[in-house]
Amino acid sequence: MPNWNPDQYLKFADEWTQPFVDLAARIDVRNPKSIIDVGCGSGNSTQVLRQRWPNAKISGHDSSVEMIKKAKEDFPDDEWLIGDATDFNFDGKFDIVFSNAAIQWMPDHGSLLPRLLENVNHGGALAVQVPANNGSPLHQALLTVSSSWKWSPS
Repeated sequence: MPNWNPDQYLKFADEWTQPFVDLAARIDVRNPKSIIDVGCGSGNSTQVLRQRWPNAKISGHDSSVEMIKKAKEDFPDDEWLIGDATDFNFDGKFDIVFSNAAIQWMPDHGSLLPRLLENVNHGGALAVQVPANNGSPLHQALLTVSSSWKWSPS
């Protein structure tokens, strides 16, 4: 599990938050009563959900103790949970299960996504976004280097 540094993470808050804003804007659930943000990080993006649905009970969930500590410090009115989403026992169902740029770090999407969907109330939404970085220059460079003869197993 990576060790996340909230201060370093928040240096890029605007860049991290925009995809969150875009995904939240696409959710068509009126007056949700309960929302969970899976992979909430330091909680700054979770506040997009708070602004859009001020009357909802919002819980943030992340595996990083450091990030949840920062979220609790900065946003003490929301509920913050520490745990691994792949085996976390969610308490009840939610009108919105939200995850932005987090599940790409988690294994076994074939089990994880149905499990997240099981935690969505009837008429609710599962909103998930993962970065599409396969075409990025860095990813392409890594593929080129790793496929060279120097790194061949034989």
